[in-house]
Amino acid sequence: PFSDAAAVAQHLDRHKIRLEGLGPYAVVATLVLNSALRLYSMYKTEDEEEYKKYSRLYLVLISICILCSSYTSFVYTMISVYCKTALGKGLDGNYLAFFHATAVDRWIGFRALQLSLYSFLAAFALKLKLQLKEDVSGQMFFMAVAVLILSISIRLIRIGQLAKTLIFS
Repeated sequence: PFSDAAAVAQHLDRHKIRLEGLGPYAVVATLVLNSALRLYSMYKTEDEEEYKKYSRLYLVLISICILCSSYTSFVYTMISVYCKTALGKGLDGNYLAFFHATAVDRWIGFRALQLSLYSFLAAFALKLKLQLKEDVSGQMFFMAVAVLILSISIRLIRIGQLAKTLIFS
């Protein structure tokens, strides 16, 4: 009997650790959302046709970022709150059932967070392009930032692939 109770306690301890891991997703999503809203608040329209073309793409990217980061923030916060409520009420079985039933929601939330990060990086680069002058120094600066953003994106993808292979497979 003692080993069974110890096994159950250890199992719940591991789930509590996993549950604590949900919070940072909501925090990161909220930080991305805040940054995206700040970028959006700086939006202004111009009459030049070239600017309008990039401007529409910028609005699409920033809208995707805002919607996806909002979704991730809400989903991870709700799941975390409801799981903690179930555990606090001693409903361990219900907690486990709820946690397993929301696996797809957590997966979609994670993918939405990834999409919000990538759309934010692309919107940031596009906003920079729209604000820089068309001279050589402005274009060189933009290219340097674009290479940095591409490098960051590649590293984020690599980390995600490692996690998928080593942790979530």
